[in-house]
Amino acid sequence: MNKKVLFAILFFSLVVLPIVCNAQQFPTFPRWIRIVFERARAVVDTVFGAVVVVGFVVAGILYLTSAGDTQKMTTAKTALKYAIIGLAVGVGVDIILSLINWIVRNNWSAT
Repeated sequence: MNKKVLFAILFFSLVVLPIVCNAQQFPTFPRWIRIVFERARAVVDTVFGAVVVVGFVVAGILYLTSAGDTQKMTTAKTALKYAIIGLAVGVGVDIILSLINWIVRNNWSAT
């Protein structure tokens, strides 16, 4: 495919098309949808926070009770790794729910 044609297609799809799509009117969201997202975010924050704290505590206890045993230390490091991954997932979910909540509340809020 010709490079100019490819550039024109990419330019149209990345620059022109979003401008055209933004010109349309989006629907307003009812109040109950905003409340659902706010409560879902609160529940997700609480659950992930508790799970991450428990994960860090368990990993710490495993590390402290390993007493120099390399296999137990490896288990403790693995538990700590999974706790950090859980923290990252929780923060990611919180960011996504915050973004959805912001979109529902500020951009297209119903009165």
